[in-house]
Amino acid sequence: MLDALCDRLSESFNKQSTAVQQFFFERYLCIKTSLYRLSAQGHNKANDLTLFLMLHSISTAFKSLLRPSEMSSHDKSPADSLTGVIAEGQCDIDNVLMHLEAKEFTVEPSTLQSLQQLIQWIADLALNLLVKLPDSRPSATKPYELLRDVKALNVLREMLVLIRIWGLLRPACLPVFTKSDATLDVLPLVFRLLSRLVQNISEPDDTLIGKS
Repeated sequence: MLDALCDRLSESFNKQSTAVQQFFFERYLCIKTSLYRLSAQGHNKANDLTLFLMLHSISTAFKSLLRPSEMSSHDKSPADSLTGVIAEGQCDIDNVLMHLEAKEFTVEPSTLQSLQQLIQWIADLALNLLVKLPDSRPSATKPYELLRDVKALNVLREMLVLIRIWGLLRPACLPVFTKSDATLDVLPLVFRLLSRLVQNISEPDDTLIGKS
């Protein structure tokens, strides 16, 4: 019954205009999270929604730092441009950078350094989701799962692109990874895996990892 109620809430919310959805999105996530916490079986879904809420909040904060280089000559904000490029389904993070105007994503190095802990959280979330892939399969008994939420995964991909750009400006702000191979560039690999997951959300997880 709780799942049906949450489904009705999602259905009603998705019928609203884009502007309304954007304005009330955080409140919508909070309500849905609270509903799932009413049931012992809903705690995992509530935890995933809490992670999405945190991800959305960080995304909003990061994007608020972006400023067009020349406001009058842009039809889209830098954040909108990033969202548009991500929606094209590009799997190579460095190719994504080629479609963006670097000046619009420049942030003061001191500001970037203050964001390092949030940047680390984003990277840790991406890795944790990928680690869960082999044990996670689409199922009718899982009405919500962060790994199957294309919108959440695309927000995460956007954040990885920003981290990639900002790491070029301030390497010290980059997330720290424990690697068995010192030459491994983790961000492009994580971005590619998440991109392939978005392209086929029901793809067998072991195949996804195996092809990487």
